[in-house]
Amino acid sequence: MKYLVIQGFEKLEGINNYKLNLLPFPQELGEITGFYKLGEELGVFFEDVAPESEEVIIEVMTEELSTIGKLSCKKIKGILPQELKSFEPSNQKVIDETYALYYQEGLLVIMAFADKGIYYGALTFLQLIKLTDDGFVVPELEIFDYPAYEIRCITDQTSRNQIPTVENMKNVVKFLSKFKINYHFFYMEDSFNFKKYPDIGKTRGGYTAEEIKEIQEHAKRYFIEIIPIFNSFGHVDNIIMTNYPKYAHLGEFPGAGTYDVGNPEVKSFVEDLNKELCSAFDSKYFHLGLDETFDFGKYNTKQIIKEKGKDKVMLDFYEFLIDSVKKLGKDKIFCYHDNVLGEKYLLENLPKDLIIFYWDYWLKTWFIFPKKKYKKAKKLRDRGFPVILSPTLYDHTRNFPDTKRTIENVVTMAQYGLEIESLGIATSVWGDFLNENLRENNYFGYLVTAEAAWSPEKWDDARFKENFAWFFYGLDNLEIIRAIENLNAYNDHHSMYPLKFFCHIWRHPFPGKKIKPKVKKLNDILQKSEEALQILGKLKLKVKRNEDNLDYLAYAAKLGIYLGKKYQISIEVQKKLNKGKEFYNSAELIERITYLKDYIEALKKDYEELWLRFAKPNGLELILENFDAAIFFYEQKIQEIKDGITWKNPFLKAEFITARKKVKMGNPVFLRKKFSIKKPIKRCHIQGMCDMLMHLYLNGEKLGEIVSKMSLAVEPIKQRIQLFVVTDKINEGNNVIGAECHNYLISRVAGNIYLEIEYETGEKEIIITNSDWKANHVLESNWLNLEFDDSHWKNAKSLGAPPTISGHVTQPHISAGIKSQDSCFYGIDTFVKGIIPWVPLFLGPLAKKIVGLDIF
Repeated sequence: MKYLVIQGFEKLEGINNYKLNLLPFPQELGEITGFYKLGEELGVFFEDVAPESEEVIIEVMTEELSTIGKLSCKKIKGILPQELKSFEPSNQKVIDETYALYYQEGLLVIMAFADKGIYYGALTFLQLIKLTDDGFVVPELEIFDYPAYEIRCITDQTSRNQIPTVENMKNVVKFLSKFKINYHFFYMEDSFNFKKYPDIGKTRGGYTAEEIKEIQEHAKRYFIEIIPIFNSFGHVDNIIMTNYPKYAHLGEFPGAGTYDVGNPEVKSFVEDLNKELCSAFDSKYFHLGLDETFDFGKYNTKQIIKEKGKDKVMLDFYEFLIDSVKKLGKDKIFCYHDNVLGEKYLLENLPKDLIIFYWDYWLKTWFIFPKKKYKKAKKLRDRGFPVILSPTLYDHTRNFPDTKRTIENVVTMAQYGLEIESLGIATSVWGDFLNENLRENNYFGYLVTAEAAWSPEKWDDARFKENFAWFFYGLDNLEIIRAIENLNAYNDHHSMYPLKFFCHIWRHPFPGKKIKPKVKKLNDILQKSEEALQILGKLKLKVKRNEDNLDYLAYAAKLGIYLGKKYQISIEVQKKLNKGKEFYNSAELIERITYLKDYIEALKKDYEELWLRFAKPNGLELILENFDAAIFFYEQKIQEIKDGITWKNPFLKAEFITARKKVKMGNPVFLRKKFSIKKPIKRCHIQGMCDMLMHLYLNGEKLGEIVSKMSLAVEPIKQRIQLFVVTDKINEGNNVIGAECHNYLISRVAGNIYLEIEYETGEKEIIITNSDWKANHVLESNWLNLEFDDSHWKNAKSLGAPPTISGHVTQPHISAGIKSQDSCFYGIDTFVKGIIPWVPLFLGPLAKKIVGLDIF
């Protein structure tokens, strides 16, 4: 048995204003039988505790005592009381985290079977200290405590933009340890700098092996184990799109989100990556990901699947991955559940020591359909697999995490997990699309996890909120909770999916003569955001902990205010413009628009400053580009009003075009356009996008390959609309644009091209794809040459300008440095059709209208 003994207390007769706050709440809490007053300096001594553990416990106690008040502690020599209590652990699986805390002979005694238990007991003691009229006091009581789950953790997103700095990650890990979280998963796609493949992750802020070691050693001090989640089958589009097309041949098709598992080179490539990761991470655990392999079987692997069967091909690759990381010293392997449950053969034949992460973010009801607990997780347990339940804290693509759904999801899963003897709770943090929501707003969800995973049966909603306010902000009232609930206004009025908050922020402010916000309860969102900002302003002088974090909450409130004001003002302005000049005052309208422009300029400045407090700079430029575009749109509208223009279509007029004859999936369509230059040019740019791969040429020279598809990952998003400077590639006289287009998910294939020529005179000429272009479905030699005779080619078939295929895409303003802006739902029709082939494409517009995506 190990001991920590604390002395320096004075017995009190009784006090009246003590309030007990503990997070996570202990399993067994005795009655308070009295109180002790703390001296200014406490003496502590240990028995059978490792020196490095003593050091970290003294460090944490010193820091916390200093934060609480002018208190301190020092290590002394002491003698244990002669008659010590004893206890038996309730759960052998968590014996190293079990501890008891009690008073004996005026001393506080913490006893445990392992150093970690002593650390947890010390944390509980620190939480018991309160300032009262009698000074700093602790209650006299007994606590016997242990966790409900072996594994209590956050799966942290470090790959989809907003990659935390090493210092921030160390701070987060230390914070989590103080609330008895014991594991931290790093979700990684390309956010590791591989020595053998140095271009992967290089521009994205990927961690070096040395940085991982630094974070890992820091975490060990505080009894947290760091485990990598490295997606090794699906969600690999960040890697496939790195330095494109260098790694394109490894995908199911060019730009795919899934590896081509029939390609022998894939196995050696993945082994290389896993070898470096396994070397960097000390843990015996390794998470292979293996979820959402949507592109598997769509193209390159069709033949091998036809020969062997989809389930057997998948099992072979699973077994290869499991064996390869086991050979690298990892003996406890995780993967996500969806493929395992989706393929009966996997369910029956995968090794039963594979630990399955069952993720489920739906709540008790979905629309009108009741949820029947988490039966799929039970199915995995019944088949003999260890299971970890993985809820989420609903953070991504919102101005603020959905704290109400977080509580419901995390607590419900944690309580159900006891029924099926789950190994643990792993709350996921995601950063889908560009991950605009600032991760410093996630602490509420972190502590929901800490509470629910430790003692789920004792969950009390009101108590948790009081404890969160106290332990995170040092507040003894619920004003901060009221602010947080107001920040949930957008979440309260909208479904979990699809998530559209930032789509509204980036949407063009004047998309039509009649502007449809499609935001529910807009005035309520505005009002509650303003109220939240007022509350936060008042609390700034009252919080005793994490004062800087209020800046992030305030920013979330400002985003809510901007959303409301943006639609209110743009609708008001456009309505007046529609009535005609005699019904509006230009100066007044310009003043209203200038207010919005100034507001979002301030939001941009604040966003950059807040991001750089905790994240590496990589990826920030993508968000700032969206801010710049929004600012430009307001400036443009102001100029239009000055010029007497009431409304000008802001969207791209270039059409998606294809061949007249429909081609099979994967087969090419060829596009051509001849044009002439008869006077000197100043600059020339060409922009391209497609459905879903386009090789773009000018005068026979390849400009690049463009992959335009829906993805949750950063690299595909930033590359799907590409702009090329071609000033030095244009000939005086005749020129020709060529494009070879493919689609590997559906039989529809199309290209969209915009060419802007600016002459020395200042004049501009625009060439866009439309039915005047030539198109063919047959490869002919020399088709890229200027001299090629395309008179036998038919005119292209136009599928229409955006929002066809891509969703709404704005006109580029190249001289202002603004390329076309799209939404995160680019190509959703193709994506859905690829997953569910039997869904007719013509239903796409109707489905998007029903869920409110038609305005994007």
